[in-house]
Amino acid sequence: MTSTAIILILFSTLLHAGWNMYSRKFRATSSSFAVGGLAVWILLLPFYLYFIALMPDVKVENFLLAALSSLFQASYFYGVVNAYKYGNLSLSYPLLRSIPILMVLVYVFVLGDINTISNYAIISSLLIVLGCILLPMRHLRDFKLKNYANKMFVFVLVAALGTAGYSIIDSLGVKLLAENSPNSNIIMVSLNYIYLQVLLTSLFLAAISMSKSEYRKEFMTVIKHQKLRCMSISAMMMMSYAPILLAMTLVSNVAYVVAFRQASIPIAFLLGIFILKEVNYAIRWVSILLIVIGLVINAAF
Repeated sequence: MTSTAIILILFSTLLHAGWNMYSRKFRATSSSFAVGGLAVWILLLPFYLYFIALMPDVKVENFLLAALSSLFQASYFYGVVNAYKYGNLSLSYPLLRSIPILMVLVYVFVLGDINTISNYAIISSLLIVLGCILLPMRHLRDFKLKNYANKMFVFVLVAALGTAGYSIIDSLGVKLLAENSPNSNIIMVSLNYIYLQVLLTSLFLAAISMSKSEYRKEFMTVIKHQKLRCMSISAMMMMSYAPILLAMTLVSNVAYVVAFRQASIPIAFLLGIFILKEVNYAIRWVSILLIVIGLVINAAF
């Protein structure tokens, strides 16, 4: 990866770990992200209209890719808020951020694009996954099915599938949008894409929030009492993903971006341990060390 791509991803990881910490601390829900996302979209609308002349043309295929990506984004947020409901940040976050690496590697292997992935990248990804297998344990003899067969892990898988899905689609979507608008600045291309994605993701989450009476009550509570907090979390979320879209245009394969984004794992782990005061075990430090080693290998090679 280029140094520019690495800097963009590292900046993104800091914001990503931060908004996840606040989401866990304040028990954010699907309604929180729906309300926050729609509010941020409305606030940015005047700027979007002002700069619309500099924006790329959005064609039907761009809209469809953004819509499909947003569906995966919505499933990701749904998985995240429920994973945090049944598990803490230092455990749930590393799991939901690492599992997508294997999913993306399977994707590039199935498409026959595995030659663009180096052996070092594969080794680093496997180290990250190994670290996350150890993470739920209290000690090495604690390898039990119940550590993984629980509600938290189910929602972690939902979020991981969402992450893998939108990462793959966004890599295609932002590059296609750039190709359709060769005279547009790549930053404007990325902002155009993420602005459309925020709207569609928020609408999908709003639909989830309207699906049950208890969700509808929760939605109204968020609007009345938590909208400013939700807006700040959604703003951090949006700011954390814009650099990723830029980085996707600078790498040969999206798997590199997905893997190196996991630098947010040790950051979130430390936030959970020292800020949220979550339970800690020695083996968790070993698992985080394996993840960090995998990240360094991925960035270096």
